[in-house]
Amino acid sequence: MFQEFTSLIAKLIGHSLVLLRFLDKINASFPIFDEEAFLSGYEAEDDSVPPALLCQVYATSLIYWNQSPVLAPHPKPDVRYAVNMAVAALHEEFSAPGLSTLTAALIDLTGRPIFSTTGNAINSGRTVALAHCLGLNRDPSNWKLSRAEKNQRIRLWWGVVIHDKW
Repeated sequence: MFQEFTSLIAKLIGHSLVLLRFLDKINASFPIFDEEAFLSGYEAEDDSVPPALLCQVYATSLIYWNQSPVLAPHPKPDVRYAVNMAVAALHEEFSAPGLSTLTAALIDLTGRPIFSTTGNAINSGRTVALAHCLGLNRDPSNWKLSRAEKNQRIRLWWGVVIHDKW
């Protein structure tokens, strides 16, 4: 189901144009993930970017469709459909969560148009709970992790704190 959505975006105008809208607009103002690491995983085309995360990126990027001189002449995909696919992908991802699940949840909380305030409250609560389960509330400085993963964990934790306290 989620592969169909990403294939639809690829057929329309190509992944990279939509992805760049996300990086230029959303990630620049609320840096949820390391742009370089994300792009290298994305370009590898080896499923290193989970479908739920990709769906969230695409759905959020559609909001800025008309602001792109390259995308604006093309028919805009149905935003509500894209958001529903992204929410379904995120819900499925929570059955076996990881850092990418938390990243997708933060993107959902950050940029998705609000269709359901109850759904947003539930998503916020489970995002906070997942962050604690993954130990993001602890300082990873002395852990045996790569510098990139330590930075990602810190960045995600602050994203959760901002959404929880906002």
